[in-house]
Amino acid sequence: MNELKSKEEYLQNEKFDMENIVKEYTSFLNSIINNKVNSTLSLEDKEEILTDAFFILWKNQEKVTTTIKAYLVGVVNNLIKEKLKKNKITYDIDEYQNSIDKLCNNIFEDSSRFEKVEDIIREFKDVDKKIIRLFYYEDKSIKEISKMLRLSESNIKIRLFRIRKIMKKKLKVGDK
Repeated sequence: MNELKSKEEYLQNEKFDMENIVKEYTSFLNSIINNKVNSTLSLEDKEEILTDAFFILWKNQEKVTTTIKAYLVGVVNNLIKEKLKKNKITYDIDEYQNSIDKLCNNIFEDSSRFEKVEDIIREFKDVDKKIIRLFYYEDKSIKEISKMLRLSESNIKIRLFRIRKIMKKKLKVGDK
């Protein structure tokens, strides 16, 4: 995922290409939601926050002045606060702010690492790219991936092992 995409990169006929925005940011926003509310909210509440965030972006797309990512993070934070308040769940604001700061710092510090990971993934065979996408980004099980790609489960496990080994090696070399 390119961390620094501008809003112009998502325009399609002067409207946001919501399909691509949803594809690109769903897992990222889900991780923010899960990190902030942990088990405090139900799965339905978390899904509602996510869909509401995309709806708010779509509804206010002419007013967006920052990057899509920054806008969505702000919207998700506000929706979480509203949901917790509505459910009368108290939350230590200092702890909440610290977790936001820590998450944002990690995101910005790791942006170059994300780019390195993307570059390494581009070098893999198509089947390995599919396995990476399904396993790490879509949270599919090895069994599900095996059925989808018509490969044995042991083949998927071996490929994941090799992928991780290559990633570790190339990331260590890149860090030196």
